[in-house]
Amino acid sequence: LKKENIPSWFTVLVKEKGEVYGICVIGFKEDVPLYEEMRSTFDDFGKDVAVAIHVARQKEIQKEKMVGIEWSNQSLSVHSSVESVVKNIVERAGKGANAKVACVYFYSEAENNFVYQPPTYGEYDLPEKIFLRNKYRLKDHFPYLESAGGCELTFPLTVNLKTIGVIHLVGKQDHVAIFTEEDVAMLEDVSNHAATMIDNVRLYQNEIENQQKLHSLLDYQQSLVKETVEKESFEGITKTVSLLFSKSVIVFDRFMRPIAHHLFEQNEEYLELMIEQSTYFVFQRKQGFHTSVSPQLPLLVWPINSSGNLVGYLAIDIDDDQMDEFLRLSIDMALNIFSIQFIKQKLVFQAKEQVKDSYINRLLVKQLDNKEEIIQYANIFHWDLFLPHRVAVLKIKSNGLDERNVFNLRDNEVSSVKQIKNRLSSFDKDLIYATRGEELIIIVPVQNEGEQIRKYWENFYAYIENVFSDRTN
Repeated sequence: LKKENIPSWFTVLVKEKGEVYGICVIGFKEDVPLYEEMRSTFDDFGKDVAVAIHVARQKEIQKEKMVGIEWSNQSLSVHSSVESVVKNIVERAGKGANAKVACVYFYSEAENNFVYQPPTYGEYDLPEKIFLRNKYRLKDHFPYLESAGGCELTFPLTVNLKTIGVIHLVGKQDHVAIFTEEDVAMLEDVSNHAATMIDNVRLYQNEIENQQKLHSLLDYQQSLVKETVEKESFEGITKTVSLLFSKSVIVFDRFMRPIAHHLFEQNEEYLELMIEQSTYFVFQRKQGFHTSVSPQLPLLVWPINSSGNLVGYLAIDIDDDQMDEFLRLSIDMALNIFSIQFIKQKLVFQAKEQVKDSYINRLLVKQLDNKEEIIQYANIFHWDLFLPHRVAVLKIKSNGLDERNVFNLRDNEVSSVKQIKNRLSSFDKDLIYATRGEELIIIVPVQNEGEQIRKYWENFYAYIENVFSDRTN
């Protein structure tokens, strides 16, 4: 003013409702007297200017919001990837606030931390993870949360009152400048649209992944069902389940004897460890649900049930923390398939036993009706009839039971015969046995007796006694 030789001037504070927008200086080229009575008029003028600036800024903000809505509508697509959505968000936030750096962190509920989600607007050395460490206030980790006046600015991404992440700005392009209330308003608008966009994209991608997993699970289910139809063993089912989970799998019978296994990138020593740990756990705990064996060995054990009866166990080297809804569904499917195979094995065994009993009964008669048919049956059981055999007859007599209760006697004898039949093959795999009335017919190839025939049958009798002893205990 002095340089321009302005002889008189006055200054008006541009202020409205406590907010100062600046000052307005008005000068005169001629010397004009200024009266104190004009002060109120000048103050009103300052207020009018402040209102005009406020209205202009509000229009600018509204215009920015309209641009933001248009941007969000153009960018909002559930078919987009999370990375492309984040790229649009940080670019919009960075340019809108004239920031050096803009980035997004997603909250991981499982790990209880914030995880950096690329890409970033600008270049900055950002931490990959921000650990909460029992400090659950966002303000403790982001000091300028929803607050102007600093060199950083953060706004939460919230969906249904749940924080899914944050938008974080660092520094202004002008090194001296700080983030203003206008920047906060802009970032709030961006975060509101961004949270909805990200949540929709993640939900859509999760749905696509779940569909792909279900299709994969159906394919594996068809393979498992095919194994149950074509084969009687558990090897094929166990291998398919192992490939499904990419884990080592062992199947046990109800006595914890391994009947099938498939190792996934493991050696035989690991198999022995799995068997040992699974057996110890089942016999010590006897829990009726899946649970982890030990922290050192990531192993879960499930009971396999059929019609409410325990028929076996399934062990997989998987950690309980890795279990999700898809894995639980897959486990249930595998347990059902194994249960079906156990039922099928039982039915096949019962059918064979019935055929064998009928065959032995037809064989042990005075006069054979059809020798050719009997030889064909023998071939089915891999039995060489032309070798010498010895026949033994075993009859169970119940002691210690009330003989007046016929039903209890009969049930006990039938149960005893079943118990012996289930264990005979462990004594001699070449034994042929069948029931004939209340008697158990046992046929042994003579060559199996060896030179000490009496010793063979003494061992057999001792084995039967042990069977009864185990049953009683």
